[in-house]
Amino acid sequence: KTNKYLMMIYRKIVNQPRPTFGQFVDYLLRTSVEDYNDHWLPYWLHCHFCKQNFNVVAKFETIKEDTKYIEELTGLKKQNIQFPWANKKDTVSNVSLEYFKDINREKT
Repeated sequence: KTNKYLMMIYRKIVNQPRPTFGQFVDYLLRTSVEDYNDHWLPYWLHCHFCKQNFNVVAKFETIKEDTKYIEELTGLKKQNIQFPWANKKDTVSNVSLEYFKDINREKT
């Protein structure tokens, strides 16, 4: 039943033009946070990130380098533990910068 419903929705939206990142940001700025889809809620509403005491903050764009640093910092490198995933793109570009470069500074 759920599969049929999803297929019906997909057929309706598959040919719809997708908004640009800037248009999406404009939509979010015009919309009350209470009306956001769960996927778009600010992260601070999902967790208590600020209450955590982190020593390292890593990101997916640099996960390979960040993992090496964490292994050295924690001594895990000596135990030869392999992480199951690595960013295979191995890109040097900043993905976030690509999305935000066209966004008006007042919106960020």
